[in-house]
Amino acid sequence: MTQPANETPTQTFAARVRQYRTDRGWSARVLAEKCQEAGLKWERDVVANLESGRRTSVTLDELLILALVLNVPPILLVTPLGTKDVQQVAPNVRATPWDVYRWFLGEIADPRGDEFATAEAKNNWSKAHEAIRLYQKFYKGIDDVRRMPTDDQFARYAGALHAIQVALEVQEEMARAGVLAPTIGEELETQFAHLKRVAVAETKEEGDK
Repeated sequence: MTQPANETPTQTFAARVRQYRTDRGWSARVLAEKCQEAGLKWERDVVANLESGRRTSVTLDELLILALVLNVPPILLVTPLGTKDVQQVAPNVRATPWDVYRWFLGEIADPRGDEFATAEAKNNWSKAHEAIRLYQKFYKGIDDVRRMPTDDQFARYAGALHAIQVALEVQEEMARAGVLAPTIGEELETQFAHLKRVAVAETKEEGDK
């Protein structure tokens, strides 16, 4: 399905809401009722006005609740990935849905693919992106531990120790950058503490052989 490239962001949003609503076989009234259950005081006519274009703006609160109700990633209500080649980001800015998607994730600095206009702009983006970089680095270590094979205990424990060391280094980086460190949960904290103790013992034992 192709949509007009001159749609405003709100019109794109409305088209996506309508698509996901009809895919689920819901009427506008059903969607409104589900929104109300989630805390968004929408009536059927609000849905109809949005989808018909009579309503020309949406709030961030509405976007997030609709994403929850429709069970879709919020970004897919913003960008018509898979249905359109180009979308409007601002009145004079067009970009591909894929680049808009990557822009939202912080993978690229500008959906137009332009170089930074100034050194200040590049510095501002890099500083803002630092929290994303650090969180990605932190959780990669945790994911690496979870994916380790269970049939080789020494490799698992040694790998876990390395992942813990990386996590501690990242937490120090976060502290220096003024970034709040993530809470990984009491169960995972306990597991990491246990793995660290065992890894140290196993590494020492292996070295003594």
